[in-house]
Amino acid sequence: MLPDGIRDADWDVTRPAIVSMSITVALGVWLFSKLHSDWLTLVLGVVISLLAIVDTTKGIDRVISRLNLRSRGLTFGFPALTGFIDGISGTGGVLILLFYLRHACRDHVSLRGTVSYSPFVGQIRG
Repeated sequence: MLPDGIRDADWDVTRPAIVSMSITVALGVWLFSKLHSDWLTLVLGVVISLLAIVDTTKGIDRVISRLNLRSRGLTFGFPALTGFIDGISGTGGVLILLFYLRHACRDHVSLRGTVSYSPFVGQIRG
């Protein structure tokens, strides 16, 4: 799958996402290590609750459909947000990123290539 991912990935989306997620996952993990257990419980509860609400209401799809997903700000910013969520909570960020990638990639082939190659998305495949 790696050669297909390298060949077919949407690099206009993948490059900034890798950079931004590398930074924000590290920042999220650092903050995770500094949080007291009471705050961590609260953060995890809020993140999981928000993800459930967003998934149930299709909120991400509504917001994403109104934006220019290939703009430099979003190709860096949206993955940065998901990386931070993933780093601090250990869950959920990659799922939100997949909603974004589904809309941001040029077509289904580039989506598959981006998901196959990208180290930040590869973690969901186990």
